[in-house]
Amino acid sequence: MHIDISDVARVMAALSPDERASLDARVDKLKRDEAFLKEQAIAELRAMSDNEVIVRALNAGKSAARVLYDNPTMIEIDEVLRVLREAGFSREEPKQNIEFIYPGGKHIEIYGSKEALESVRDDLCGAFPGMKYSKGA
Repeated sequence: MHIDISDVARVMAALSPDERASLDARVDKLKRDEAFLKEQAIAELRAMSDNEVIVRALNAGKSAARVLYDNPTMIEIDEVLRVLREAGFSREEPKQNIEFIYPGGKHIEIYGSKEALESVRDDLCGAFPGMKYSKGA
């Protein structure tokens, strides 16, 4: 659905003061509700184990790629990173890394503890037959 901004401006200009106040109140409530839902989602992520967060991030990346590119085999890395950051993962000096090479040549490098990397390796290799990886974990 496309709404021309000029149409919105005309409608807004025609509102009475009471209608404008009602609209402003509704917009404010929508923003508060959205912020509350985001806070809940972040709290849920932060309560998960690292492995659960990684699985959630990978699934979010796959879902985003299906929506954005209509491609069920891709992973939208920006979405994966968003979930990881919201879960509290941060950039620190890595202990180890693994580079994964997807069938078709695309690759991703992941840093973390040996235990976390082994879990990610097992999950990715199970989800993508033919995936190759470095010997980082």
